[in-house]
Amino acid sequence: MDFFEKLFSEDNDIVEITMVQEYHHLEKLSCLYPDVKTRGKRSVSIVHFLIYILTLVYHLCALSITAGYVMNSLSLLFQTVHLLLLILLTFSLLCSLNLCRPIVARIHKDYYGGLHGYDEFTENYRPHLKLKEKKKKKFLYGLIVALVLSVGVVVILVAPVLHSALETTLGNNTNGVSYNLPFPEWTPFGTDTWTFYIISFSLQTYSANMMLLTIYCGVFMLFTFTQFLHSEIELLIHSLEHLQERTLLLIGNRNKTVDFSIMKMDKELNSAYKYCLKENVLHHLKIIEICNDANIALSVPVFVSYFFGTITIAFAGVVIYGDDPLALKLTALALSGAETFNVFYLAWCGEQIITSSEKLSFILYKTDWNYLDKSGYLMIQIMMARAQRPLSLEGGYFFPMSFETFSY
Repeated sequence: MDFFEKLFSEDNDIVEITMVQEYHHLEKLSCLYPDVKTRGKRSVSIVHFLIYILTLVYHLCALSITAGYVMNSLSLLFQTVHLLLLILLTFSLLCSLNLCRPIVARIHKDYYGGLHGYDEFTENYRPHLKLKEKKKKKFLYGLIVALVLSVGVVVILVAPVLHSALETTLGNNTNGVSYNLPFPEWTPFGTDTWTFYIISFSLQTYSANMMLLTIYCGVFMLFTFTQFLHSEIELLIHSLEHLQERTLLLIGNRNKTVDFSIMKMDKELNSAYKYCLKENVLHHLKIIEICNDANIALSVPVFVSYFFGTITIAFAGVVIYGDDPLALKLTALALSGAETFNVFYLAWCGEQIITSSEKLSFILYKTDWNYLDKSGYLMIQIMMARAQRPLSLEGGYFFPMSFETFSY
């Protein structure tokens, strides 16, 4: 019981509101953040989660057996291996995000209210960052929908050609592998009758839709985490760029011209400037903490997604340049295109965090550190020392996600 109490310890109404606004209940349907608010909802979520896991385990075993039987067909082997990798990615998302539920809740709680509250002058910049994030999100959602539809259309149109190429009809099974299913798969009971065919077809349809929900909810969560970090770093940079304005606002001289070179002699000015700096230090520490939390929750799924994506792209290249029918090559091309987008998306998310972090060090150097007393410029030195190691989205703690990683 202590384990579950700790797992749900960070749940509250703010997290619930943020989740609904960002994912529209997708996190509950995909089992990445099951609803446990009441006893009834908790029971339904547990049953749903168990059915989902058991179905995935069934397909994992069935596809592993299928892979052994279709070794003579490179295209079918590619299709089977790709599905196996997607199931393993789904498992990594389900395990990581559910076991790190308190971290996921904390990040969304901070996302709702912001990591650090500044003065009115600085906070006026936050809506601008939110608007930029909203535009990116709208573009991403549209792109993902277009990608899913285009890949789906290719696979659906190719399926009849694939069946024709393999000369399959309903009930045609070889070694228990049913080629008349949307994705050829070994089944323990075959598909020789309509009843067994409908059961197998329903299991594939349920699993495919649930995996799609889980993976793309994971994509949206990654976007939320990384854009939140990016926006907070940009807000920190903005506040450092306007340290003088914030200092004047604090001492009530907003509309006056002040010579900041006399800070060492002007105690009020020096004290106000250092107070603003302390706010930046606290904000920076919170950003580092939330970045570490995001990596704890997502580093394993990010690594799995990136690694499996590159394997799929390489495998698809072999199929495309092989001697398989054109229909199968189109299927491989569509799937490799989807995986290329996935790998690029991971690199793009990480690149934004790295770029903002590197900019922070430069902005710190442009502050009035040379006019501060010892305690003041020590704060800036400490921040600069940490900023020399840019924050990043880690791929299993093996490498940072960036365009440089993507280029490899």
